[in-house]
Amino acid sequence: MTGNSEPIIIDEWLWSDLSGENGEQKLKETFLFLDCLYKKCDKVATIRGSKYEEKFFNFCKHSDNISRKIIKYYKDCIFYNSQKYIAAAEEECQQFAEDDLSNVKDDDRYLVKLCFKLHCTFITTDKPLLNTLKAQKIQCEHRDSFLEEYIKKYNK
Repeated sequence: MTGNSEPIIIDEWLWSDLSGENGEQKLKETFLFLDCLYKKCDKVATIRGSKYEEKFFNFCKHSDNISRKIIKYYKDCIFYNSQKYIAAAEEECQQFAEDDLSNVKDDDRYLVKLCFKLHCTFITTDKPLLNTLKAQKIQCEHRDSFLEEYIKKYNK
């Protein structure tokens, strides 16, 4: 669990949840997580121009009322708020030995590099990635258990 004002690295599950792909319950839970993150003063961290940002911009094309409200909230409270959103350049991130993380898919490597740079919690739904990161002593948690604890602790 994070402490005060820590960055959290989230992979693309966030946009799948918020688009409703994973059901209404996950959508509500993920939005509540963002609200708690905002109120608690934690930060979302990613790589500028990454797959995470690409999925966000694709999500911005949704035109239904719920998506538009989520987009407005995310942009106003997180994305355009430098105290809530860290977008690092990939070149600024620490490289890692290829043999240490050979199991990490190419499209997830940008997040692992960022994790090495920031030394913060990585939240994912990808179980093989989670196992690889844990084996390398990288602080990581599964989305379900992290959100349950985070929301319970900070939804006041």
